[in-house]
Formats: sequence, C-alpha cells, structure tokens
Amino acid sequence: MVILIKRDLTISPKEKDFFLRIGQILQFSADFCQETIHNLLKNPYIDEKPPVFSNINMAKIFLKDGIKIAFADKNLHQKKYNWLQKVARANHISDEWLFGQLHDFLNDPQKKKSKTLEIEKYYQKYQEISKSKQEK
Repeated sequence: MVILIKRDLTISPKEKDFFLRIGQILQFSADFCQETIHNLLKNPYIDEKPPVFSNINMAKIFLKDGIKIAFADKNLHQKKYNWLQKVARANHISDEWLFGQLHDFLNDPQKKKSKTLEIEKYYQKYQEISKSKQEK
C-alpha cells in the first residue's frame, strides 16, 4: 500500500490513518509504520513493482482496500489507478473486475463512508474460524 499512497507524491491524513491501521492489523510495530510513512516520499529504495499474491482472493482484498485508500483524499489520481491496474494484471485479475469494483465503490455511499477495510473483515473471519476450531 505504501507504493499506492506515494503515487501522487502526497500523503493525506486519511491515507496515513489507513496505512497505520493496516500495519496494526498485520501486526507490524507502530514505530516501524510511523517511520515508514514519515520517510515514504523521500525513500528511493521502495520497490515500485506491483505485488504478486499467492492467492487471488488476497489480491482482490488488496485491490478493494487500494481503491478505498486511493479515494481517501476524495480524488483518484491517475497514477494511483494505473498502479492498481498493474497490480490487478500482475495477479491475473481483469481490468473489467477492477473497473467494476471502482464503479461499485463510487456508486455505493456506504462503501465510501465506511472506514472498515477488507483486510480487517478477512482477519476477523480468520480469527473466528481459528477460535471455533480451538473450541472443538
């Protein structure tokens, strides 16, 4: 997500908040996340290649959250959309699927207002399943 956030060379407060939440969900240290976001625009060592996921569902979760983060400043910068498109293509996800997700996001007021990320939903479901298995 850091690559997406830096595509327009600005970091909005909402983008920063989303990034810090994702870091917390994925159990990265708060200090690491703060330092990463602080140095993001001046760090020349960040690999710009789109991530390739081992699971297409994780790629779709990433893209859905990417759309939400890309619109955090209420404006989808062309460079951000182009990068999301590269991520989709690198993960064998059609342009039509990505455009459909973008269309759904733009036309669903609840999705625009919601602060919940897809990765949060995934981890909540994962934790519930794990807890259920432990209780058996």
